Amino acid sequence: MSTLFDRLSAIDDDLKLSHSKMAAELGIDRSTYYKYKNGTLAIPKSILIILRLKGYDDHWVLSGKGQMKLKDSVQLVEMQKRLKLISKLDSYGVLDSIDKLPETPSSDQKKIIREFLIFLASKFV
Repeated sequence: MSTLFDRLSAIDDDLKLSHSKMAAELGIDRSTYYKYKNGTLAIPKSILIILRLKGYDDHWVLSGKGQMKLKDSVQLVEMQKRLKLISKLDSYGVLDSIDKLPETPSSDQKKIIREFLIFLASKFV
């Protein structure tokens, strides 16, 4: 991909995010993200770090050389998804309670927790 715009658009497409949603994922407004894409504003290290955490090679982002994704990007993306889930649980203040659950629950314990979480989630729909 020859231009920065093309490379950042390829990342948007790979993540299946619109321009606006990608900007939100990066913690910036749409106009700032557009300036990065057009090359009118240099991409700061903080944004490159976020892209790296999402599995993209920052050298490729800046230069177009090398591979788009980091070698271990599949594992990195999976870890990112799990981190997002942990952050969500933390925002509800339940991590301490979850930490107290048994490491190897019985099938009955799993069923109780699963049914409770399904019931609880249904209250938010």
